[in-house]
Amino acid sequence: MRTISLRQAWIALIGGALLLGLVPGGIALDRRLAAELEHQARADLAMTPMILVDRNAGRSDALMMRAKELADANGLAEAVASGSRSAALGIARASVEGPDEQPVVVGPDGQPWTDPAPGPEVVARTRGGAMPVVFGHSASVPYRLSLAPLRVDGRWVGAAGVLAPMGPRVAGELSALTRSEVVLLGPDGTVYSSTSKAPAPAVLADSAAAWSREADAVHELSDPSGRRYWAAVAPLGAAGEAAFLRSVSKELALLPELRRSGLLAVAIALVLALAVGGYLAARMTRPVQALSAASRRLTAGDFEAPVPTSRIRELDQVGRAFRQMRSRLEEKIRQLTTANRKLEDRQGRLQALQSELIQRDRLSATGRIITELAHEIRNPVASVRNCLELIHRRLGDDSELREFSSMAIDELLRMHRLSEQMLDAYRPLDPDAEVCRPATVAAKVADLVGMARNGGPSVTVRGSADLEAAMAPDALKQVLLNLVENAAEAIGADPAAEPGQIEIVVSGPASTDGDGPVRIEVLDTGPGFNEEVRSRLFDAFFTTKDEVQGVGLGLFVAQGLVRRHGGDIQAANRLEGGARFVIRLPAAGPSRGPSGTGAEAAP
Repeated sequence: MRTISLRQAWIALIGGALLLGLVPGGIALDRRLAAELEHQARADLAMTPMILVDRNAGRSDALMMRAKELADANGLAEAVASGSRSAALGIARASVEGPDEQPVVVGPDGQPWTDPAPGPEVVARTRGGAMPVVFGHSASVPYRLSLAPLRVDGRWVGAAGVLAPMGPRVAGELSALTRSEVVLLGPDGTVYSSTSKAPAPAVLADSAAAWSREADAVHELSDPSGRRYWAAVAPLGAAGEAAFLRSVSKELALLPELRRSGLLAVAIALVLALAVGGYLAARMTRPVQALSAASRRLTAGDFEAPVPTSRIRELDQVGRAFRQMRSRLEEKIRQLTTANRKLEDRQGRLQALQSELIQRDRLSATGRIITELAHEIRNPVASVRNCLELIHRRLGDDSELREFSSMAIDELLRMHRLSEQMLDAYRPLDPDAEVCRPATVAAKVADLVGMARNGGPSVTVRGSADLEAAMAPDALKQVLLNLVENAAEAIGADPAAEPGQIEIVVSGPASTDGDGPVRIEVLDTGPGFNEEVRSRLFDAFFTTKDEVQGVGLGLFVAQGLVRRHGGDIQAANRLEGGARFVIRLPAAGPSRGPSGTGAEAAP
């Protein structure tokens, strides 16, 4: 299964939440904007009839004032009263100042002298002193007309006024005033003027009559090309109607731009939100990533991987729980490792003890026999040796016989030593001689070896003379003598080498409370031994010497003596060259001197 990171999940969640929130909101906003634009356009169109009424009222007052000014023009009333049509029309035309405005003159008989002519009812109203403003239409254009009475000596002699055509200029003014397309229609639906180039006026003409009878002020229509319009119709009296049009597409033209702006804003908001969300996700997931890395390193056995804290409570709780779990796991593993190490040590010791027991059991079967044989052999050997020594002294000058007798005596001595070693290995311990001073015993051994090996390696003793060990002096002496003799033989194995050194170091317990074994080290500058030899040094009958020099029981007997007194003996090579034997014996008595001090003894 394909997986994603927590950061990607956060970003996807933020993006999805934004889309779920913005898309429906954008759709609702788009519909609301469209409805609001339509409502505003319809409301504006609904106001156009009122705007037209207000404009007509203002225009009518202005037109009435200009009609009165025309009626008061100098000589106009007299010219009309005298029937001078040309003079009256000249004065009227000269007095009209408005663009597209035309003078209107009615003679004393009530007949119009200009065209288009006002109706008789309008002329009749001027006789009563009124100044009417009316809408009318001719074959070519609708108009607005205002008349004022002409009087001479208080007598009505005619009427004069101003006619303002409602052509393209008026349609343009209405279009600018209402921000709509304007179509001026005659009473019969004829389109007199229009600011719209679309074919809507023709369609509008068919519907205007019906709309004027409906209560709804704003209507919708479509032209043959499918373009939609909103329209409102305002009456112009006898001049017809004024229709105000707004194209639906133009009114809603802002909507696509708003949509694009909205989409752009949404995209920018989404990008910014994703960027901020990515940053926040990175900040939020950083502790999780560190926790994941720490868990991976934990599986590899690394308990030191940093687990940062977080200001987010839940993540900080997870981090603390992980650190506690890791600490407990580390402690459990440490305890388990310690237990395994102890178990391995115990198993090693058990195996060593088992091997030793097996070997001891194997040798114990012959131990008593060997002891008895050694005891029985020692006396005859001594007798034969005495006889041979007597014969050796009486041989005289026969060198060959003396050589053979010397060889026989040496072999008998070797048999005697072998018998003594067998007896030492199985001789019971003396309970009255279980304490010795290792430094004193070592000094005696050094003296013995020095006297026996004149010109051999030097033997020195270093350590406190007051230290006491729980071992019989003779037993320790035999052990040290065996180790020193072996060291001397190893050093002297190379005749070309310089005389070496053998050092016996006696030290007390290592702990400050005085508990612990007495340590005796035998150090030499010989060649040492390889691992194979070291592993078998204390085996019975194992030797690196020839058959004449030894039978391999010296170290075996030494180890047995040390262990019988509760100690142990180990062998190793020194880093600077040579061998090192370490004997650990239980301390005896309260008198224990400081380690590493004392006089040296040399042979």
